[in-house]
Amino acid sequence: MPQETILFDAGRLSRRFEADLAEGAELLAAEAVVFGREAMGETVRTGLIHDRWRIRRDGRLLFADDLRFDGEIAAMAQHPATLGGKRAMATILLVSSEGDRLLAPLREAIGEAGGASAWDGKLLARIAAADSLSLRRSLIPALTILLDGRALPKVWQI
Repeated sequence: MPQETILFDAGRLSRRFEADLAEGAELLAAEAVVFGREAMGETVRTGLIHDRWRIRRDGRLLFADDLRFDGEIAAMAQHPATLGGKRAMATILLVSSEGDRLLAPLREAIGEAGGASAWDGKLLARIAAADSLSLRRSLIPALTILLDGRALPKVWQI
């Protein structure tokens, strides 16, 4: 679980995350993106971010996601169906038989900052926040729930 990726104005980032899980293996993946650092006066007007996730079990596709902002990111981020004017976002994926059990507490931890769904041994959540610190204030409790109370690495502690 890396710390937030910071996208700068006119920056271009395209990356892939792929995992092929063995039978019975579990996966917790989280990716957070911040569109410029407000405290530093940075604003992202244009650029590209493309995240492509493919998760398989024994070669069979379990989960696929393509997130893409290309061009006028600031304008796209204003739309309520994307970020609603927020400057930070995170995606969380849990592949585990525990997804259904953890869904209600995860939704409670996320609150109004995002949403979550669970189906067929997968749990997916998205969070949007005004800035990096606000994002961490939702993301850290969410990840702690999905880790069943185990501590996050020190770099993730506020």
